[in-house]
Amino acid sequence: MSNLFYVIVGGAIGSGLRYCIGALLPSSTGIPWSTLAVNLFGSFVLGALTSSSHDSESMRRPLTMFLGPGLCGGFTTYSAFAVETTTLLERHDHTLLFAYLLLTVLGGMLMAFLGFTIART
Repeated sequence: MSNLFYVIVGGAIGSGLRYCIGALLPSSTGIPWSTLAVNLFGSFVLGALTSSSHDSESMRRPLTMFLGPGLCGGFTTYSAFAVETTTLLERHDHTLLFAYLLLTVLGGMLMAFLGFTIART
């Protein structure tokens, strides 16, 4: 039950941080920069966390629960990504849709890889 507490607290903080980023980088008619930024940064952090938790016995379970499914889970947002891609599709803005998909999917994978690699060194 204590793991759930760490996930809830981390998720609340992550959601609050995501809200702040959205206020700083409001969506315009183009690429939704705030969602892209939080998803790329969250991918990097989760990649680093995953690498660190595998390599180090000092990474305790409560901290992993707080940072991983909690903070990163609350900070990143697949649902906003799904709605924003649907909106671009509905607007028939195929160039921005393709760019946003490419930046999010490939960028997220690259950021997770970088986080994983940097944490390993």
